[in-house]
Amino acid sequence: MTDVSNRPESTETNAENRVVLRCKSEQGQSVLVLTGASTLEDLLAEVVASTGISREVLILRSGYPPKHINLSPENCQLTLSELKICSGDSIMADARPLESPFTSGRKAPSSRPIRKVAPSDDCCLFTSVNFCVSNRDSSWLIGEPIVTNAEAVQETRTLIAHTVLSDPVTFNEAILGMPSEDYAEIHPGASSVG
Repeated sequence: MTDVSNRPESTETNAENRVVLRCKSEQGQSVLVLTGASTLEDLLAEVVASTGISREVLILRSGYPPKHINLSPENCQLTLSELKICSGDSIMADARPLESPFTSGRKAPSSRPIRKVAPSDDCCLFTSVNFCVSNRDSSWLIGEPIVTNAEAVQETRTLIAHTVLSDPVTFNEAILGMPSEDYAEIHPGASSVG
């Protein structure tokens, strides 16, 4: 007489066996119980129910190191056995980050350098710096001329003088061509070249 109790079950019977998976997500861990004949779609339904993560943003990973599970419609019809997902495996569930308005259909605005000519006066450097700082949101039209704003230029001169004095290591005589105190004294004046 042959003892059949120690024989491995057939493949058809194994596919019906319970597949117990550990599902990890930001919400914690849960245990999912399916069968080898369960499809990836069945697994997705269980993961959505246990994690609360919407199917539309769900990302699944398994194995070590964790690899993404292809959630295409074709792949969702495959059984866990066909996907080599076995009892005892861990499944990591994450939500795909929401797209920003720039990535959802619209291209991000491109930027490119544009040459603008500042008035040729003793304030051209400060006028240019002020233009760049005050136009960081690109609200000024490209065709508009740069006009010297005496009040803004004076503020910029004063700011630069204070910045030079506050960091004498960076703004040293080798960089400025003169001691930082002299530079800071000269540049707030309206007639000094900048």
